[in-house]
Amino acid sequence: MSDQLFYVSPSKPSWSNLFIAVLIVIIPALLLGYIYALLTFINPILYINFLMTVGAGLLLGLLARFVIRLVKIRNRKSKYLLTGILVLLFHFFQWSGFMLFAISDGYMGIGPFLSFLPVCLNPVFFFGIIAELFQTGYWVIFGGTIKGFVALLVWTAELAIAGGLAFQAVVMTKDYPYSEDLARWYPKFTLDNQFRSVVGSDAFIEKLNADLIGTLDEIAEGIAYKYALVHIFFLPYEKVQYLSFENVFIEGRGRGKTNSSLPINNLKISTEDAKMLMQKFGAKQERIDVI
Repeated sequence: MSDQLFYVSPSKPSWSNLFIAVLIVIIPALLLGYIYALLTFINPILYINFLMTVGAGLLLGLLARFVIRLVKIRNRKSKYLLTGILVLLFHFFQWSGFMLFAISDGYMGIGPFLSFLPVCLNPVFFFGIIAELFQTGYWVIFGGTIKGFVALLVWTAELAIAGGLAFQAVVMTKDYPYSEDLARWYPKFTLDNQFRSVVGSDAFIEKLNADLIGTLDEIAEGIAYKYALVHIFFLPYEKVQYLSFENVFIEGRGRGKTNSSLPINNLKISTEDAKMLMQKFGAKQERIDVI
């Protein structure tokens, strides 16, 4: 199936956008790292620390998705690079906070934490403290001190969980069409009608390209618990618009969990066809998922 039939995000990264995005995430990563370090320092319960790590990973993913949309990063490699930088910043600030608390043997406010950060930029000092914690340990669980290989496993799991959840959130983001000429995202509209579920086969796509209106007329009646929503991404002054099918299936014949999938995503259509579809079936504008 040719990529020319669908919207394709830019293959080249926008370094200026990525630079701006990194500047934006520094302060939230600092605050999140400080709070996380404080909570893990005062909390001795390993299970709660695990939940806090999961929560941190989810927040990092939401932050990355928000900034990606805000700064208009479309290139996937740039999205992943930003997420990786965000995760590393968070762990640097988290470790810096924990080091400060461990050295001070108690909680320190945000002011001393900010004053302590330049010291942590010295790699000899930073990794020297980590090496000391590796050898001597700091956390006491069930009467034993976590150190050495066990501490390394805990730190690795912490990084893997928080980073993995953040990357998962970004990987799962949908690609929305973007107008390079108008420098804005396409607004999203959903047709009022519920259509029959579809498959993204080459034959069906060819049928859509040959007669879009007629093909939608043929599948205009979906089932209450199994149907397709048709989304149109429409900018009046663009020559090309985009169409997506979202299959919806509600388990238990409409009483259970709702599942959805995108068998056809961002198929190119003409502006005339887009207008005709919205006039024929009716359409309402929806928000584009930011996070």
